[in-house]
Amino acid sequence: MSSKKFIIACILVVFAVMFIRYYQRGPSRNYSDFRVYHATAVRFLAGENIYDTADLKTTPFKYSPAFALLISPLGSLPIHEASLVFFTVNFILLALLAYFSKKFIFLFCEEKLTRTARFFLYFVPLAGVFRFGLLVLDSGQANLLMTVPALIGLYCIEKKKEVRGALLLALSVMVKYVTFIFLPYLILRKKWKAVFMTLAGMGLYSLIPAIFCGW
Repeated sequence: MSSKKFIIACILVVFAVMFIRYYQRGPSRNYSDFRVYHATAVRFLAGENIYDTADLKTTPFKYSPAFALLISPLGSLPIHEASLVFFTVNFILLALLAYFSKKFIFLFCEEKLTRTARFFLYFVPLAGVFRFGLLVLDSGQANLLMTVPALIGLYCIEKKKEVRGALLLALSVMVKYVTFIFLPYLILRKKWKAVFMTLAGMGLYSLIPAIFCGW
């Protein structure tokens, strides 16, 4: 078995174990943060106010309408089934985070590093943040929906694919505004096309929900 097939097999085994674990733990924890996203998705599909605070049992939704549109298909499923879909998406995003973290780090310095140095630069930090990845999976948080598009977007920008990268970065900002901090970074790097396309993408993503729920 090749090393690539072995890694894929390990990932699938880890996914199966964690999926079963979440299947059992999710309902007992009342689906944690995901409960807010599911309630918002249901409201969005029903044409209701997604920022309604009348339901004291659910934490108010504090994200953009674009994010509500993105997760709205989950509102067509019962919360348990929807949580399993969201868990699966988050796990895939976690795998993409590991993959593109490696590509992004070694984009700048792989040829200058020994194998030992590459190991410590990549796997040691990855092991350190692994438990936070588990927390995101267990709690049904949206952090990976923010982080992964931002990471891939910055990688694409560095690879001179500014439009694709900027639209991904803009999508990340629509999930959580914290990744807007990369705009000053791009300005300092004089990546003007990426800056403009990120701002344009944010404007576009802000307008799209109006097609479905009106002005």
